[in-house]
Amino acid sequence: MITKLFAYTSRGTQVWDNQALESFFLNDVREGECILYLWQNQNTVVIGRNQNAWNECAVDDLERSGGALARRLSGGGAVYHDLGNINFTFLVHSQDYDVKKQSSVILYAVRALGINAKMSGRNDLIVDGKKFSGHAYYRKGDRCFHHGTIMVEIDTMKLSSFLTVSKPKLEKNSVPSVQSRVVNLRELKPDLTVKCVEEQLISSFSDVYGLPADIFPEARLNRSVIDEERIKFADWDWRYGSRADFPEKTVGRFSWGMVEIGYHVQQGVLKNVVLYSDGMEAELLSEIPIRLEGCRYTPQALLERLMTIEATTSLEKTILQDIGSLF
Repeated sequence: MITKLFAYTSRGTQVWDNQALESFFLNDVREGECILYLWQNQNTVVIGRNQNAWNECAVDDLERSGGALARRLSGGGAVYHDLGNINFTFLVHSQDYDVKKQSSVILYAVRALGINAKMSGRNDLIVDGKKFSGHAYYRKGDRCFHHGTIMVEIDTMKLSSFLTVSKPKLEKNSVPSVQSRVVNLRELKPDLTVKCVEEQLISSFSDVYGLPADIFPEARLNRSVIDEERIKFADWDWRYGSRADFPEKTVGRFSWGMVEIGYHVQQGVLKNVVLYSDGMEAELLSEIPIRLEGCRYTPQALLERLMTIEATTSLEKTILQDIGSLF
């Protein structure tokens, strides 16, 4: 049971610094605590754990603009951040992890500001059919986080310029462009500011959980650990990964997301397997190319190898079966 709330607002705007803080909070959160972490990044594209950076982002254009590319721990799709966007993260132990309750903090805050927001599916918050907040999730041992974006007054021209959303994904959502899928809250309430949204989020955090939200104590911030985490998130190999061309490739789109698997076939077995996906089940998807490496290249052998991966939910079982159907 949650008995203590902490809130922390980062004033730095460099994405790898902020990701390092998020990772620190995940490792530091104690039983019975819930931490709400608010943060902003300047001119940044953040891709999901298993995405192909070059497929999701106009990397050269972003870098020429002085922007940064980041890869997060959670799954899902690519997003654009600037100082018109607020990122939130709820960090708790698994026994207190409640996505519906955590999402209600965002909903109540936005509604308290006079905007009639609604939940759409598992991962998005919308107003009049347009998305202003997307969510993703991550679990590490007995600790979890739920994080996402809140578009207050983001530069939608840059968003459209830097994000290269695939045509099938746009067709799935029946929209002509990524820009037409989203809305800034300030379009709906012109006097809205980032600061007032942040203040309302902390107020709603306290209201939803029925506890006061204290500022996270600076004395608990271990700067040497945070600096080590930053090195991991800033690492080129982590952010960009492989750009190799693969002679064999299989692509599929399913209800849970898109997947692309590249590989070589040498003497009848799979080699150099990579997987790219915007699916939310990041850990499961990360495991698949490791397990397929060295597998005999027959549909039956590949499916049998996939079924050796532990699937703890019906969705994870479906993902494995769907990927097996691609071969």
